[in-house]
Amino acid sequence: MNIKEKGSMLIIALITVLILSFIVASGIRTTTTELFTTYNYYLKKASYYYAVGGVESVAILVKNSEDPSSITLNETKNTEDGAKVKLFTGDFETGVSSITIFQGFQPPPLPGISLGTTTSIKPIIWEINLASELTKGKRKAYSEIEAGIYSLMMGY
Repeated sequence: MNIKEKGSMLIIALITVLILSFIVASGIRTTTTELFTTYNYYLKKASYYYAVGGVESVAILVKNSEDPSSITLNETKNTEDGAKVKLFTGDFETGVSSITIFQGFQPPPLPGISLGTTTSIKPIIWEINLASELTKGKRKAYSEIEAGIYSLMMGY
C-alpha cells in the first residue's frame, strides 16, 4: 500500500454516506408530503359525508314538516375521533339560511298518482344548500352540497 492511498477509502466512504443521506432525506420528505396529502383528502371526504348526512337529516325534516320553508339546520358536534363538525343550511358566503322552494322548473307528477284538478296537493322541490366544516387539530376541511328534496305539500 502506498502512503498516498491511506486516506482514500475514508473519503470514498464519507462521499457514499453523504449520497445515501440525501436519498434517505428525499424519501422522508416525499413520504411526509404524501401523508399530509392523504390526510387532507381523508378530512375532505369526511366533511363531504357529514354534509350528505346533514342533507338526509334535512330531508326527514322536510317530509315531516307542515312548513318546510322555516327549516334551518345549525349544529356543531364532536366526533368519536376528536374532530369537530359544524353543519348548517346555507353556504359559507351567506351563512345560515332556511331552505327554499326550487325555482328552476316545475316538478314532474309522481308516477302512478293522479292528483286531479280538485285537490290542493302539489308536488314541490325544496332547494337545500348545506355546508359542512370539519376541524381536527389545526386542520380544516369544507364541503358544500346543493340538493333538491321532492315532496307533496298541501296548498303550496
